[in-house]
Amino acid sequence: VFFTNPTCLLIIAVVALFPLCLMPNLDALAPFSAFGMVAVFVALGCMLARYLDASYLPGGAFHDEIEQEFRPSFGTYSSPISIHVMPFVCMVFKS
Repeated sequence: VFFTNPTCLLIIAVVALFPLCLMPNLDALAPFSAFGMVAVFVALGCMLARYLDASYLPGGAFHDEIEQEFRPSFGTYSSPISIHVMPFVCMVFKS
């Protein structure tokens, strides 16, 4: 069964988020938060392993498996006052 975006959002809000809003204390969620942090570090370790073994660089084991249209291109223009950099600069100096 396929749902539209608003329907999915409503289902998630009612089934998952509304019961959390009714909890007087969120301490019961602490183990799941710890699990989430462990999962983030496992993903970081996997990405670091792929970076260090150069799997996705030209000549690497997986470089030719990435279709050309999905390969990233970063361009050569870089400026500290670029509009693309400003959100990150704003986050750094927000206090």
